[in-house]
Amino acid sequence: MVLQDVGQLNKPLSKTEYQQLLGLNQINRNDSSATSVIERPRMDGLLLAGLILILLFIYFIPAYLAYWSDHPQRHWIFVCNLFAGATIIVWIICMIWVLTYDDSKDSEAQT
Repeated sequence: MVLQDVGQLNKPLSKTEYQQLLGLNQINRNDSSATSVIERPRMDGLLLAGLILILLFIYFIPAYLAYWSDHPQRHWIFVCNLFAGATIIVWIICMIWVLTYDDSKDSEAQT
């Protein structure tokens, strides 16, 4: 395909002109492995990133709760959660450690 006129440069290309420009017109149309030029972008990477973010949020729930409740041992809970939370038993222990904290005892001791 050769452009005859400079005015054709501003004209949008059709799908067949686009394929000719890229040299894709030689693809055998009967070949089932041939892919079209215009296809939906794959969303696998985006789904994987979303899944990783959700799993990280779930993994660090004990640390989030410890910091949110201003737990006195929140730094230790975070360290235990970070390095051993994947063992599930340590994750459960960290969760119990956070949830059994009673801040009313702490406020009574200050008065």
